[in-house]
Parts: sequence; C-alpha cells; structure tokens
Amino acid sequence: MAVALRDKESHRLNEEATQSIRTINEWEEALEERDNYLRREMQCLKTLFMSRLSLASSMLRWTGTCERCRNPARNARSWLKDILNNNLTSHILRAFEESSQHVDSSRSSLDS
Repeated sequence: MAVALRDKESHRLNEEATQSIRTINEWEEALEERDNYLRREMQCLKTLFMSRLSLASSMLRWTGTCERCRNPARNARSWLKDILNNNLTSHILRAFEESSQHVDSSRSSLDS
C-alpha cells in the first residue's frame, strides 16, 4: 500500500515537473519572440533616428553657408530640435521656402 502511494505521489510530482518545464519553455519562446520584436523595433528606430540626424547634419551645413541669415547657428539649432521632435514636414517646407527666398534675393542682387 505504501509503495502504491509513493508511486502515485511520484507520478503526480513528475507530471507537475513536466507541466512546469512546458510552461517555462513556453515563456522562453514568448520572451524570445518579444526580444526579436524589440530588436526589429529598435533597428527601425535607429534607422529613423540616423536618417533624421543625417538630414539635420545636412541642414546644419546649409544654414552655415548663407551670409544673409542673421543667426545661422541659432537657426540650425532650432531646425535640429524640430527634426528630432518629429516636425519634419514643416521644417522641410520652411527650409525650401527660405532657400528659394535666398536664391531669389541673390539673383536680384546679381541683376542689379
């Protein structure tokens, strides 16, 4: 009788251990999927940030070449802040408007 109880208890403990191992394996798989997802998200964010940084760098160079701007360093910092704060569309439109104004004023000064 004692042997049957011990065997029954041993079988129950083995089933619990097996279930625990299955649960741990499922958690590991879920964590691995989450890690892969987070890695992909981080890569996307890194790419986005690097492209914004590249754009900001280009605009910093552009603002430094214009002699007609009052304070190109301040404008560049403002643009960099806008770019990093996700205001890309308005920033690009403003940059094109300003560059066309500078080109127009340069042309008119050359014409006179």
